[in-house]
Amino acid sequence: MIPCKISGNVHLVLWSRLRHGAGQGHMNENFMKMKRTALWIAVISCIMTMISCGTGKKALTSADIDGQWTITEAMGQAVTGNEGNVPSLNFNVAEKSVSGTTGCNSFMGGFTLGENNEVSFSPLAATKMMCRDMKAEMLIFQAAEAARTARKDNEDLVFCSEDGNVVLRMTR
Repeated sequence: MIPCKISGNVHLVLWSRLRHGAGQGHMNENFMKMKRTALWIAVISCIMTMISCGTGKKALTSADIDGQWTITEAMGQAVTGNEGNVPSLNFNVAEKSVSGTTGCNSFMGGFTLGENNEVSFSPLAATKMMCRDMKAEMLIFQAAEAARTARKDNEDLVFCSEDGNVVLRMTR
């Protein structure tokens, strides 16, 4: 103990610091709290990535994908059509083909559904009309290039990028 007259609270603080090595105990406690917090953040991030797209989901069948789908979101943004034309995709898994409209131009190309819900589009061929709003078209083609996996989200069909982000959302 320190041999001088000190008020009770200060005396306890000084005694505690001497006992723990002049503040090292407090630093170790804070360091351990930070390590635990970082570990929890890492665990939660992994779980969210697994839930968002891919692992742990049941395998999709051609029946889950085949047919006409209305595109509601591409690259994280809501999409709408031009002048009443609704963006849509029509999948034919057996023929490995896809066709549709961006709300402006029509397009067609190849599409495959592989193991573990892996998806890929071949380069899409499209008409070249100019429309008032071409943003939806750009987003839809970017999403087709980025799509790597598929899953059902309730009644929606969702395509995700390699890093698990939703790039295309469709509904019937």
